[in-house]
Amino acid sequence: MGALPQGYERTGAPPPERGVHAALAWPAKNALENSGAPVARGHLCGLKAALPLRPCNSPRFVLAFTLAFLLLATLTLSASAAELWEAALARMPLPANTRELNGTNFGPTLLNAFQSNTVVKALVLMPGAIDEFYFFRRARAQLPAAPTLLDAVRALENQTLIRTAFRPPCLLLHAPPDPLTPAVRILDEATADKLRTRQLPGELNFFDRDWPRLQPLLMRTFTSVWTGYPEIVPAAKSPDSWHFYRASIRAWNLTPHEGLAALTLATRTAVTIEKRRLLFECDPRAVPLHPPPAP
Repeated sequence: MGALPQGYERTGAPPPERGVHAALAWPAKNALENSGAPVARGHLCGLKAALPLRPCNSPRFVLAFTLAFLLLATLTLSASAAELWEAALARMPLPANTRELNGTNFGPTLLNAFQSNTVVKALVLMPGAIDEFYFFRRARAQLPAAPTLLDAVRALENQTLIRTAFRPPCLLLHAPPDPLTPAVRILDEATADKLRTRQLPGELNFFDRDWPRLQPLLMRTFTSVWTGYPEIVPAAKSPDSWHFYRASIRAWNLTPHEGLAALTLATRTAVTIEKRRLLFECDPRAVPLHPPPAP
């Protein structure tokens, strides 16, 4: 039986004379102990050796590991969500003769193509995207033969300033300076709970709907939350609504809370939930309108 390397002592079965185990030669015990580094006793292949102690439970290590895990999980979930909504849109055909999206067909074409599904409950055309076609009048996107809604979304991303963001359960078509999170303030938690747990009846489907036509619809729609008509402020013809954007949205199976969130994004407003009242105001995060740089 061969001699042991310096710093080892035999425990149990004899070690192999050669092979892969012979390459696992650790620094000598005395060298480690004399260096002042902390050491721990370990067993490897029948040998007891002095091994470097590498602590894995320090706060920095735990924090770094946790952050890395959360980042990986978030990226995985985001990729999975993207695959799901893209697959859903790929099953929604546009009219076969649609070869281009322009200022005459952009909104109605996309909203009419959107269908009820279990992944994306709402398609929201946000003010920035609407402005690209109808205010700046510079957006135009060529489509492939037999296009789907997914083809249209990809064409917009590649050929215009319009981008997509999936904020479950809504798919947002947006452009600068659209905020992508709804501005919802809750003053009455009991009402907010009702908004989260009830179901809006039927389908929301409107394009370029201004506040005088939208406000009465909201009053009828939200009777599922309150007994009787709630107060929707401002009134239909109030000057306080003159700076609200016109809403373009199509949706199915939303809760009232999801519906409010989608409406605030579509109209660039903020909503305050009170006991029997919904107060809409211009979104304070909105920036002054100015032409962004051309793509």
